[in-house]
Amino acid sequence: MRSAVLLPLLAACLPGAQAFVASGALARPRPLARGAQQPVHQLQQPVHQLQQRTAPVQMAEDSGKPGWTWIFDIGTKGGVVFWGFVGLVLPFIAYDYMINTMELDIVTAGNVVLIAYVGSATVAWTASYVMRVANKDMTYAKQLKDYEQAVIQKRFDELSEDEVDALMGEIYPAKQSTPE
Repeated sequence: MRSAVLLPLLAACLPGAQAFVASGALARPRPLARGAQQPVHQLQQPVHQLQQRTAPVQMAEDSGKPGWTWIFDIGTKGGVVFWGFVGLVLPFIAYDYMINTMELDIVTAGNVVLIAYVGSATVAWTASYVMRVANKDMTYAKQLKDYEQAVIQKRFDELSEDEVDALMGEIYPAKQSTPE
């Protein structure tokens, strides 16, 4: 109960502290002045009516694979975290190995790790870019393909049933029966 009194007081005294004031049951809406319109943020739809967004990286579904195999798939959130961690830790392990086991000096070991890490990252990024261009997996190409599909679908929807039947007849010609 004490925080219900302190937070609004703090919010009134410090600029930017409104972000810490509780919203929901503890927050009280201010009365509107005569003729004032309700703020835009209060006119939004309820949460259950908002359109659901999908994440860029989907969670792995139960594919029947045993155990932890989903963690190695870069297309899952677990895979992104795992391979990101490996990418951060691996240079430190290599540096430690070069200093302690191979007995290189710290400058040489640092240069080797830096050149190998940055060089391999640059080659990998360039290769991924070239592959996306070669496979037409770029954003513009996807948008263009989606647009073309939408135009074709709209034109198909505008056709009459007779025109659809004629088009289907051209695509799938009837098999001509041969006389026996």
